[in-house]
Amino acid sequence: IMHAAIMRPEPLPSTLVLYLLMEGANGGSVFVDSSPSAHVVVAVGGAVTDNTHAFEGTTSCKLGTTAADCLTLDGSSQFAFGANDFTISMRAWLTVNNQQMVFYDSLPNGGAGAYVQIYMSATGKLSLWSNSGTQITGTTTITTGAWHELKLQRIAGVTRLYLDGAQEGGNYIDANSYLNAANRPAIGGQGGAFGSQSVAGWIDRVMVY
Repeated sequence: IMHAAIMRPEPLPSTLVLYLLMEGANGGSVFVDSSPSAHVVVAVGGAVTDNTHAFEGTTSCKLGTTAADCLTLDGSSQFAFGANDFTISMRAWLTVNNQQMVFYDSLPNGGAGAYVQIYMSATGKLSLWSNSGTQITGTTTITTGAWHELKLQRIAGVTRLYLDGAQEGGNYIDANSYLNAANRPAIGGQGGAFGSQSVAGWIDRVMVY
């Protein structure tokens, strides 16, 4: 007798500190952190839950109605990674790929230093800004009109960027002791130049661990 395979959900990391599923009413502004930490999430500008596209579930976070659209967190020390290993991942569906936009930013407004900023360059390349400069620049142009997985990961002092599971750019030998500013990280827009470079499109399933 043949039995259909039973699909089981992938287990969540034991070190999970942020899990944004972006589920909510269409046009709503309430965002819930489903990790054990239950961080406070604030919608800024026109950031809303939207049912036009969803990576999973029924809604995702729509951004880009204004340049200031983003989500902000509570400045927790859990996002100040220090010298520890960490992973940041999310899904993104973009409407344009010819302008700079920021996916994750722990910088204070007007600040610089040992902070994490994941962004897309004006030529559509996934990039990492840290320690007052761009440390990794991808080579693949992020296409519009489809979901992509974006991931930054540091393991044993080496930081790598991934687009849809493939490494982008080179290894960054990373000795930074990372900080996190008040009311950060910003998700889907600038922290260091707050109120700018919002993602044009949708983001979903944001995880930090």
